[in-house]
Amino acid sequence: MDRPEAIVTAFPAAPLGSLRMFSLRDRKSPREETAKLTATYVNGMAIGMVVVGGVAPFIKVIVSCYPVSSIGSFLASAMVCIGLSAALHFVAR
Repeated sequence: MDRPEAIVTAFPAAPLGSLRMFSLRDRKSPREETAKLTATYVNGMAIGMVVVGGVAPFIKVIVSCYPVSSIGSFLASAMVCIGLSAALHFVAR
């Protein structure tokens, strides 16, 4: 007959310190958490700006059969969006 004690003792006991999920030293200040969330939000906006303003127009030109009427304005707007995205990334740091 199997004893339940044998099943329980088959695993090594965890030390008491490892049972705590979080210690007081691991807690971040609210100011640090707010800064991290703000940086994540701004980086997300920068990524969206690159996709919408920098990548999507190039894909549209490649997929469509119509030639771009003014390549200069097309490239300028793409470069502005990529530049703004880089600026947002640096602000988020």
